[in-house]
Amino acid sequence: MVGMAQREAQKVLEAKRKYFEKALSDTAIEVNFLTSLRNIDETRFRSDITLSDTLFSSLLSIYFFGIPLSDTTPWVLTFTPELPDFDELLRGIMIKFESFDMTLQFPFLKDIDETIRYFLVDEVAGNIISTRGGPLIVGVTKYGEGYVDPEAVREFLRSTLYAYAKKDISITELKNRLDKVGKTLGILPELIEDVFNRLVLIGTIKEKAATWDYAWWDVSEWAEEEDGTGKVEFETYDGEKVKIEYDNLLEAEAGGYWDLSYWDNAYWIGDEPPYNQPYKYDEKTYKSNIDQVRDTIFTNFIRCYIYTGLGVGNYQRAWERRKYYRSSRTETYALPFSHRLRIESLVKNYVLSKDPGCPPWKIRLYQSAVLEIYGKLFGVHRWGTEMEVSMSEEEFRNYWLDKWEAEGLDRAILEGLYGTLKPIVVSLGLVRQTSYYRFIRWKYRRWE
Repeated sequence: MVGMAQREAQKVLEAKRKYFEKALSDTAIEVNFLTSLRNIDETRFRSDITLSDTLFSSLLSIYFFGIPLSDTTPWVLTFTPELPDFDELLRGIMIKFESFDMTLQFPFLKDIDETIRYFLVDEVAGNIISTRGGPLIVGVTKYGEGYVDPEAVREFLRSTLYAYAKKDISITELKNRLDKVGKTLGILPELIEDVFNRLVLIGTIKEKAATWDYAWWDVSEWAEEEDGTGKVEFETYDGEKVKIEYDNLLEAEAGGYWDLSYWDNAYWIGDEPPYNQPYKYDEKTYKSNIDQVRDTIFTNFIRCYIYTGLGVGNYQRAWERRKYYRSSRTETYALPFSHRLRIESLVKNYVLSKDPGCPPWKIRLYQSAVLEIYGKLFGVHRWGTEMEVSMSEEEFRNYWLDKWEAEGLDRAILEGLYGTLKPIVVSLGLVRQTSYYRFIRWKYRRWE
């Protein structure tokens, strides 16, 4: 037992040293800052593609889900870098990232109808506004004309959905995740199918069907044409390869297609004016209104990216940045790392007690499954975890079991792991959160 504890302590100590050398030391901060500057052109190009895709895909929130963009991730994940004052600099603060409220510059983002009117020409906006559904108001809304969003469903639709779709996973994995969420939260299968098709279609358009309102030189291919009409081929929810006509991005976001869309989840987007050019734009600059909002978010993102190296090394005075054992920042990394080692050891012992012949790769999957509980429920970085945090205990358990059973793991072992190790994971997670909040309070009060 002593030998195992000593090995774990050595691993944690080595992890702290490596983290310090890669992120917290004076040399690491300088190298990371210069690397950001060196890679700025490539970063601007790649982040423009990725961020635009995510932002435009999340417009589903206002068209179908009744969620304003002021509540939709990633529209709300905006920050601006600021230089510290002299006192803050002495406290080890090299750069500050202040939350930037987009509604101060674009107040219409708080209201769905106003957002639609700002982005789209009047006739198109009026059509969508007059036919879109709304939340149920008891005593006011007629039966069949409103909807109710439980908290977990709303968190899924406003944030977790886009994190699932736009992070680096396969189409098959995306479908499996959406299916498990739909089953657990009671979301209509038709809605899951429609959302999947639209998100995959928007991503395919970016690469395979360049149009004037949505394309990147050297990345987007010219759309295939049939009888003078652009076509785009993508894989549907059912696994079929289909070709559909495509004229502008609004068609993919809100339009309907025969044998592919559902009447309650689509709007009329015709080929004739003004539907063929639906976006409002500035007649002086010829830039669309929606692009102006996107540019603000993108510009803030790039400015923050440049200073990431400084931000990671924040809250260390000069003498702390010289030796890893002087830096208290290493503890914010070491604690979850030590928890991971402990959880992995417990999972391995439990799995081998139930299945002595379990291969190492499968043990790794069981470990990942339990670590997911720790990361989703007690992680510091929130985007993509809002749905799980807002689930009830039974909802989360069923979702977790279904998800990892679909990965090929034994459900009986999963149930045993959940029942046996979940209390331990919760205890460790609460320790992590307490430690993090103490560090937040400490870094603001220190040296005052």
